Amino acid sequence: MARATIRYIADDVEAAIEFYVNYLDFRVHLHPAPGFAALDNGPVRLLLNQPGAGGAGQQMAEGQVPEPGGWNRLQLTVSDLASTYNDLTDKGATFRNNIIEGKGGKQALLQDPSGNLIELFEPAETENGTRPFGSGELLSLEEQFWTGDASFYHQHLSDDFQMVFPGVGRLSRGPAIEGIAGGPRWTDVDITNMEAIEPEEGVAIISYEASAQREGEPTRYSALVSSTYIHQNGWKLAFHHQTPL
Repeated sequence: MARATIRYIADDVEAAIEFYVNYLDFRVHLHPAPGFAALDNGPVRLLLNQPGAGGAGQQMAEGQVPEPGGWNRLQLTVSDLASTYNDLTDKGATFRNNIIEGKGGKQALLQDPSGNLIELFEPAETENGTRPFGSGELLSLEEQFWTGDASFYHQHLSDDFQMVFPGVGRLSRGPAIEGIAGGPRWTDVDITNMEAIEPEEGVAIISYEASAQREGEPTRYSALVSSTYIHQNGWKLAFHHQTPL
């Protein structure tokens, strides 16, 4: 699955990095110079340019200088907007508006330190209580299953979760969480060639190729991976399988 890339002009790239990493779970992909950085969150790559830095920050021929702000924005899907809004407000984040609700769902406009907008969006539930399928949200969850800790697993695994690994066998929810708590974690993962289907409402299956690095190991681990999610007050991982390459 190709990444979607968006560029924001930031008055202070360092402050912007701190904001996106600490508030919205972005990861730093590149930060080669003070005036530029590339951050990742699931299928989204966010480029940050300081005015005057790099080609994207240069003054136009007419004399205009790129600047932050405006109303165009990046949209990130969340499962519980009210909880996210309150949590970010408690941390000191600034919103341009309160939560508003339309036919498609709820939204609120979060501002980064330079005034750029991030729309946090909670899709409306369908008649049977599920939410529309979004592969970007599942990709973000999947990346966090690779690098996250036991508390993340406890929150996002279904009650009847099963996982299968060659040479390890089958693990249920409890042993899987215990294994995560007691073992080394992956520090980096690249997910490519992802495909996703929704065979029925509230059920989603994704497959992809993964290349991951564990701290202290000299070589990367590669595998074909498939995961099945079910919607139970948010997407929960119900089944996971890996075939090493």
